[in-house]
Amino acid sequence: MSYDELILEAISKRASVEVVSLVEILWYVDGRNKTLLNYDEVDGGLRRLIQDKRIIEADHLQYRVRSDGDEDRSFSGLNGLEYEAALTEYRRQFFAAYSALKDEA
Repeated sequence: MSYDELILEAISKRASVEVVSLVEILWYVDGRNKTLLNYDEVDGGLRRLIQDKRIIEADHLQYRVRSDGDEDRSFSGLNGLEYEAALTEYRRQFFAAYSALKDEA
């Protein structure tokens, strides 16, 4: 499965009215594929999925599956600092969950 397909799957698993954050996409792809996407993989995947009209950017760094009647929107882009902030938040959440599991054991 390509990274674009994994990103789409992460977004598609939610109802079409719900939005998915970049952090949630990182969580899903890591859980499903045991890999962390790098900046180019995330930026390129989101850009291609939006250009192919498969998803829309509901708000900056918030994505959802495209529905009938959605207006065409271009990708606002993702910069390296935003990616790093999302990755840092993902890691913080991951290690908090991991620590909680260790404490229960």
